[in-house]
Amino acid sequence: MDTRDKIVDLHKAGMGYRTIGKQLGEKATTVGAINRKWKKLKMTVNLPRSGPPRKISPRGASMIMRKVRDQPRTTQQDLVNDLKRAGTTVSKKTISNTLRSHGLKSCSARKVPLLKPAHVQARLKFASDHLDDPEEEWEQVMWFDETKIELFGLNSTRSVWRKKDEYNPKNTIPTVKHGGGNIILWGCFSAKGTGRLHRIDGRMDGAMYHKILQDLEKVCMEEWAKIPAAVCANLVKNYSKRMISVMANKVFCTKC
Repeated sequence: MDTRDKIVDLHKAGMGYRTIGKQLGEKATTVGAINRKWKKLKMTVNLPRSGPPRKISPRGASMIMRKVRDQPRTTQQDLVNDLKRAGTTVSKKTISNTLRSHGLKSCSARKVPLLKPAHVQARLKFASDHLDDPEEEWEQVMWFDETKIELFGLNSTRSVWRKKDEYNPKNTIPTVKHGGGNIILWGCFSAKGTGRLHRIDGRMDGAMYHKILQDLEKVCMEEWAKIPAAVCANLVKNYSKRMISVMANKVFCTKC
């Protein structure tokens, strides 16, 4: 039997706190506290504790949530400063924990094509017009586009606070397809596989890059040729889902 239960039983039998304490090797004050707990709660086990109070009040949490919703690129230090001005001093770690508890996480801002109003309207019209097209019709389509391959990787990135798969324009960095230190490639594919890959000649930043860019072009050609037809077929097969994603994300850029 648990010591606390023994204390209660002995007290019920008429034994005093001091006597119980001497018999069980406990202080009289401990015996008294256990009996009072029993009389009040009808139990002797320890209740779950709520833990320390939150360092950020519900009002403070609402304030920083509103800030990152309006400005996803807000830094943790910015939020620390905002709360300090409001009379609450916390660390950046506390800020991070609070945002994560509300379903947000820090992510690198995804780079997406720059969409002008005309592009947005065109995407909406295309998605609406072709939403119900059968898969067999998409299998007859040849898809083509051009892309920029960076010589030294991606340009500088920015972090944003967002929820999973939240690609609102505030959470992305618009990009354009032309610039220095890169090559521009044009390629095509259909459900049956990839087609030719062509380099689009353009102005480069310095003659010293010429040979390196040629090597980069060769690598891109080789990797393009390795793409299996099954990958292309799957892209075409899921195209109707991409239409739904476009409309669900209010015609802005999607993960697809």
